Amino acid sequence: MNTYLWTATLLACFLARGLGLGHGDPIVDLCRKNIADANLEEALGKLARDKIVIDLCDNQLENIDRDVFRRFYQLEGMLLNDNPDLGFPTDGSPFLVIKSLTELQCVNCGVEKILKGSLQGLPKLVRIILNHNRITDIEKLAFRENSELRLIDLKHNFLERLPNELVEGLRNLEQLDLSFNRKLNVDGDQPFLYSSTLKELKCEGCGFTVIYEQTFAKLPNLRKLDLKENYIESVQSNAFQLMCNLEKLWLQNNQLVSVYVELPNSDKLQLCLENNTDQLLCEVQKLERWHKFQCQIETKTVVDCAQFTEPPTEPTTLQTEISVFSLNESSTTTLTTTVPTPPAEPMVISDCYISSYLTIITLALIGAVVIVVGVWLKKKKYDSELKLNSLARTALNQVQSTYL
Repeated sequence: MNTYLWTATLLACFLARGLGLGHGDPIVDLCRKNIADANLEEALGKLARDKIVIDLCDNQLENIDRDVFRRFYQLEGMLLNDNPDLGFPTDGSPFLVIKSLTELQCVNCGVEKILKGSLQGLPKLVRIILNHNRITDIEKLAFRENSELRLIDLKHNFLERLPNELVEGLRNLEQLDLSFNRKLNVDGDQPFLYSSTLKELKCEGCGFTVIYEQTFAKLPNLRKLDLKENYIESVQSNAFQLMCNLEKLWLQNNQLVSVYVELPNSDKLQLCLENNTDQLLCEVQKLERWHKFQCQIETKTVVDCAQFTEPPTEPTTLQTEISVFSLNESSTTTLTTTVPTPPAEPMVISDCYISSYLTIITLALIGAVVIVVGVWLKKKKYDSELKLNSLARTALNQVQSTYL
């Protein structure tokens, strides 16, 4: 009896560990086996063809032969995590060809680009997890052959822009995680993505600064939108008006100063606004149920809101004396009138000053003309100085009568 129990326990341990020695458990653990490209086929040759999941984590894989897994006709899961030099082919050819595969994990690998042909050999793919890679570019047709996709995880990469048609046509897609692509943003007031089925979009720790009216307008079925820890300063009016199914919106840890009034007044929306600017907190605290926007346990709720209140303009008091006369006596009544202080008028130059300056300039020009005429006459050798002076005086009078 004891021998039977020991044997059963040992077999259970083998199956639980998934040693996969050709038969038995359909999950094969080949992690940390020092498997490289050269001996991968040999390691796989020892396995039965009916394996469902193969785990090749933490090896030295770099360029896998795309056909090396063809004989595993039931293979559904491929785990390639922690192969830091493993990437997709740079020529756009398929990374793998496994018609039955539904989940691909390549966490902490060396993927830099996803081209339009990279995943075309995986038509049944439902989940793809590529976080903590070095992805900088994804072509707009990269997922065109993966119509069964429901989840795409691309967090912790180096994406800055995405083609807004990237997930258009993926009619089963529900979850997309783009968190911690620190520079990921949208160019102006245009749709970030097109999708009629996407329910959850995560972009925590991305690079958004403004939420425009069109930014998420083409995601009508979205339920959850996570925009924590961005650099958002403003949300334009009606930015979420077309998202009728939105239930949760996380905007905490941004730089918001205000939000349009319809947003916090929505009863069905769970809105998180804490850890933005003090000015936003003061605006939110004016609302009747402002505590519902504080979604974190520890958050700042005390702030001096007086600094954001503009002091009223003090009126100026003027005293005016009015003299009242009658047939018998006269008296002087002082009437106190309060009038607002008029705004300071811009300083202007009066017409009188302009006229004086023009007169001075005109006289200077006349003097210059007289001097020039005198010099010219002397050069003509007029003998009579009296004649010269008479001619100059006549010229001066003529010019003065003309301008003055």
